[in-house]
Formats: sequence, structure tokens, C-alpha cells
Amino acid sequence: MFASMPNFAEFYSEESVNKGGIECLRFLNEIISDYDQLLDDLRFQGSITKIKTIGATYMAASGLTNTDIYDPSVSIRQRWRHLDQLVRFALGLQEKLRALNEQSFNNFELRIGINHGPISAGVIGVRKPVSVYVFVCPVVRPFIR
Repeated sequence: MFASMPNFAEFYSEESVNKGGIECLRFLNEIISDYDQLLDDLRFQGSITKIKTIGATYMAASGLTNTDIYDPSVSIRQRWRHLDQLVRFALGLQEKLRALNEQSFNNFELRIGINHGPISAGVIGVRKPVSVYVFVCPVVRPFIR
């Protein structure tokens, strides 16, 4: 899942009133921290994994360790439960941003992309940065281009 605030770039300013952009980054940190708090919610613990943030874009995944999808004795509902949780997590992100918009008199939008299916992950290059993976699946490709 990608959740991006496309209008954050318009908000960001390195003017002196924003202390060279520090205040804008502080506010972005507040938003991302609120998103991260959702990961502690019992509904999402163990099912949603934060992958990384890139600017004002939040990347998360579900079902990365789900082996039930290959077990025919497990109901279809249970096999795809992680996808339901990912959608609920995305809705939670929207709610967090709505509340922050209301408190700060801003009007940030949240654009969310979700895909399901197999993924490939690995390290690109000679050295691996800490906790950085490249996921290649149909939902990622538009962001790479």
C-alpha cells in the first residue's frame, strides 16, 4: 500500500517563517508519527508492516508472513483477512489525516494505492542500507516511473 499526500509539496516552504523548511518537516513528522501509532493498534499488530516513507509517501504491506493463503483447509475469508486489515489501516490513515487537517486548518489530501498478489523483494546494489527493500509489484511500478 502506498499512501501519499500529493499536495504536501505545495505546503513545503523553505521561507524564514518556516525556519528554512524545518517547521514543514516537523509537521510531516507529526503526520507520519500518527500513522505509525496505528501500527500499535491491536487490529493491525502482526498483520501490517511499515516498509518505509519517501517524503510524504507512506509504504506499508500486509500478508508478508501469511502462510495460510497456501493452505486449502483455511477458509478464503481467513486467507485474505490481511488484505481486509490493510484496507482498514488505509482508512485509519485517512481518519488520522482528517483529524490533523481539522486541528491545523490544513487541507491535505491522501491518495492511496493498494494491490494484492505475489511480490519480489531484495537488495539492489552492493550494500544494503538498514531496513530498505525494493518491492516490485504492479502498484509500485507507477511510483518508480
